[in-house]
Amino acid sequence: MQARLQDVAVKAEVSAQTVSRVLRAPHLVAPDTAERVRAVMMELGYFGNQQATALRLGRTHTIGLLFPLHDSLPMPFPLEVLAGAEERAFARGYSLIMCDSSGPPEREAESLAVLLSQRVAGIIYTAPQCRPETHPACARLLKSGVPVVVISSDPRDLPYRHVRTDDRRAGYVAVRHLLDLGRRRIAVVAGAGPPIDDRLDGATTALREAHLAPGETPLYVGPETADGGRAAAEAIMARPVPWPDGIFVTTDIMALGLLEVLRSAGLRVPEDSAVVGHDDLFAASIAVPALTTIAPPRRQMGQHCVDLLLAGEDTAPMVHVLDAELVVRESTIGSGAGARSGLRTPLSVPEPWSAWRRQRVTVPPHGPGAPAGITTSTLGHRGGIGSSPPRAAPRQDAAHVR
Repeated sequence: MQARLQDVAVKAEVSAQTVSRVLRAPHLVAPDTAERVRAVMMELGYFGNQQATALRLGRTHTIGLLFPLHDSLPMPFPLEVLAGAEERAFARGYSLIMCDSSGPPEREAESLAVLLSQRVAGIIYTAPQCRPETHPACARLLKSGVPVVVISSDPRDLPYRHVRTDDRRAGYVAVRHLLDLGRRRIAVVAGAGPPIDDRLDGATTALREAHLAPGETPLYVGPETADGGRAAAEAIMARPVPWPDGIFVTTDIMALGLLEVLRSAGLRVPEDSAVVGHDDLFAASIAVPALTTIAPPRRQMGQHCVDLLLAGEDTAPMVHVLDAELVVRESTIGSGAGARSGLRTPLSVPEPWSAWRRQRVTVPPHGPGAPAGITTSTLGHRGGIGSSPPRAAPRQDAAHVR
């Protein structure tokens, strides 16, 4: 005979209402009581009737995630966001459904339709492509009233809450870190897309503040891959002097390819060129030398998205900006205590490009020191690298989250 909710309540010595809360809102139940109830549920084989709950409430205790998973591999971003979202959702009594939105917008629209058919309680939507005026599923989502949180650096015209990091601040801090180390001949290696443009805008601001002309700063643009970074390194080495003593690479995957070529050519990092990346891939911490980088809070993004979906508060469009970190490693300060594991400083603290010195002060001296697929120009004459239309943030008063 199949176990009933009342059977669980009797054996766990709690009320039926408490068992129901453990199923629907476990954060409202004392942890030891919830643990006891779950143990009894497992023993009796009782898992509730989610279908009946969905029919009664018009939704399930399920959150949908829409990620361009295939397009993002081998990047850790979707998996770490997923881990953070799952951790927070489980604690709130929710499960996750994940759909891959890689490919054309039509594939993304089909995934949206699937999530809506599952009566999800909310959707975490990453890098949206489809729009209500061109895709019926997107228009249906707008009319459905289902809470949506978007992870994207490009809010554009979608009237949802957005979670992101400050890419302009990231590019600014990365270049300020190089300048703080005494590097004056800066080169920039970039991929393409809206977040990259923002990072380059930040880099440009840092150079101007240092009275360095962005128009004289070499910019190498190529595929956002390790091969793209290798090609950029070869283009840098083929360029006439002066040799850049500091290089900002807008993604770690390109920076790792660049480091490989520089090392193979017998160049010393950071003595000949200090290198800063962005993303804090796992490989950045074990590269030779370990890569200084900007670390976005991927797991925290997932947690924060779930909190926003389940908050039940104002869902008006708003940008929530989470704090990233500057992780200082060997590629800018050389080997030494803490340099390989990384000296972490939140970007929101005053002067993060130099605040790490409170953890380590000594910096080694530095000396002096275009293939296919690489476009060479200067940072001051780059124009827009991405192809997205002009953006307008949903609301001016962005919420900064530490």
